[in-house]
Amino acid sequence: MHITSIPRLTTSVLLISIATFAACGDDPSLIQDGLYVLDKQNTPGDPQFDGAVVFNRGALTATFYACSSFKQCPEAQRTELAAETITPEADWGTGCPTNTSRTDLEIVTLGSPSLTLGTRTFVKPVLVASCPAPGGWVSLHSQGQIPLGGCSSTEQGCISFIKR
Repeated sequence: MHITSIPRLTTSVLLISIATFAACGDDPSLIQDGLYVLDKQNTPGDPQFDGAVVFNRGALTATFYACSSFKQCPEAQRTELAAETITPEADWGTGCPTNTSRTDLEIVTLGSPSLTLGTRTFVKPVLVASCPAPGGWVSLHSQGQIPLGGCSSTEQGCISFIKR
């Protein structure tokens, strides 16, 4: 190796390092306003629930519809919950790992001691933004039982929703 090729090699290694570490700062996954419908493919087991949730960030509410046609869902099959807290960003979960990155996942605690949807009851329910960012999916869990990145394949206390 010639002495003149060392600066080129050093420059190449530096540029590759910068490109690799720049990928580590992915955008966070936020829970976006809008309609999310039951995602049967990513909800473990059968929750005996066919419905949707509408998240309203401005009003800080989540309205759950326990029927497949949310626009025609009778009042008795709707549950509107206020968001008690949106977890500070420093306390968000981290999920969706790759070789060079990860995603911070927003967590919203709903203001109810419990919520029952179908056969599943959630104690201090929380909505969690799920992979992939930004906010295409949310999952519903009981507080303190949050596997980050969506519902795990063995977690029966979770329902996954996909944005429409």
